[in-house]
Amino acid sequence: MWSKKKETVVTKTLSFPKTAEGIQQTQTITYKGDQFLSLTIEQIMPMKEEMKKVVAEVGVAEAQKLLEKSLAEDEKFTQAKSLEGFSTSLEIINDQELKRVHTFDFQVLDVNKAADTEYLKNMKLKEFLKMKPKEYVENQIASGAMEVNQ
Repeated sequence: MWSKKKETVVTKTLSFPKTAEGIQQTQTITYKGDQFLSLTIEQIMPMKEEMKKVVAEVGVAEAQKLLEKSLAEDEKFTQAKSLEGFSTSLEIINDQELKRVHTFDFQVLDVNKAADTEYLKNMKLKEFLKMKPKEYVENQIASGAMEVNQ
């Protein structure tokens, strides 16, 4: 008799060491068996000097409005943001740092279409999805990421 093991949905959160550029990244990976369901990448990064000057002049709230206006005019950004199954945000969290969040819902995202957009090209989504989720998590931990218990 074959025993049919019920596959449960697993969510793992990984925290990565801060990069030389000062970027702190967290990834939340949700999967069932060998299938990725979703991936959320959160990055907290230092602002460029130019942006710090704007924030110092107009304050965080006004700088956020200016940032959103410039993103709305960025063709690569708006093309990616219009994809079903992908969402992204960029938020000024203080006078020194930005928080960027990318969320991929692999149950609805057209990965081929997403992989071809200029904004997401470097994410290597097709290669990412060829991996087994468990292996991906193990590889990230082997490379220095730490699992965060939520």
